Amino acid sequence: MRDFEIPIQDFAYKFAIKEHQEIKDAALNAIEQMGKFSYYCEDQRISHTDWHLNVSHVRAYADIVMPVLISYFPLEGLEIKQFWFQQYEAGDYHGIHSHDDCNFSSVYYLELPDNSIKTKYHGQAEIDINEGDFLIMPAHIKHLSPYVNSGRKTSIVLNLNLKS
Repeated sequence: MRDFEIPIQDFAYKFAIKEHQEIKDAALNAIEQMGKFSYYCEDQRISHTDWHLNVSHVRAYADIVMPVLISYFPLEGLEIKQFWFQQYEAGDYHGIHSHDDCNFSSVYYLELPDNSIKTKYHGQAEIDINEGDFLIMPAHIKHLSPYVNSGRKTSIVLNLNLKS
C-alpha cells in the first residue's frame, strides 16, 4: 500500500477573528495580571502558561476571549473540554505532540510578531497563519511550536469535543 498525506488545509478550519484588535490588549493585560507561571520539561520550554494550574484558578482572559472564539465554532455541538494560554519568549519551544484526549484542538494566535514562529504541522503542509487567526483541526495531528529567537508569541489553546 502506498503512503499518502492529505494536506492539513483540507480538514482544518481557519478564521480571521474580526474582533481581534478589540480584545487583544485586554486579554494580554488579563494574562499579565495572573502572575508568571513557567513550564519547563524535556520537550518544552514555555515562559508563561496556565496549562498546569488548577481549573479553579481565576482566568480573567477567558471572559474576554472565549465568547468571541465560541461564536466562530464551525460545527454545532462543539464544547470546550479545556483551555489555556501559552506565551513563548526567546529560547522557548514546544516539541512535537498531539491532543489525543479530545476530538479537536484549536489555537487562537493572540500575539504573533513573526510568522516564522507559527505552529508547524508534522508531515503536513504549513497553514498560512497570521496574528488574530483561530485554527481548529483534528486533535490527533502532530504539531510543534518552533524555537523562538526573539519577540513573544501568545496563543490560547482550546481542546474541543463533540457533545454526545
